[in-house]
Amino acid sequence: MGSEVIFKKEKTALEKPFRGEIEEAKRWPNAHVYRIAGQFSSNDAVPPEAIVGAWKVDVHGSITGEFIKNPNYDPKKWPSHSLNKAGEKL
Repeated sequence: MGSEVIFKKEKTALEKPFRGEIEEAKRWPNAHVYRIAGQFSSNDAVPPEAIVGAWKVDVHGSITGEFIKNPNYDPKKWPSHSLNKAGEKL
């Protein structure tokens, strides 16, 4: 019969975890690691619209599955150039 063509979607820069996010996952097994735009201290409340999205973390502390985009993320108020996870920027 005919040949099948399978297209694999390439991850965008926003969907690839930074080194710091991978390290953070190791500290939070069986949870989620969030990508946050903006500068917040550990004591600050992060506005929901500043959360770009998240990855699920397995029981071994490894990021698993696809990036889960936050539909409430507001890139106009919190642009991607303000991403600060582990001091890394896009």
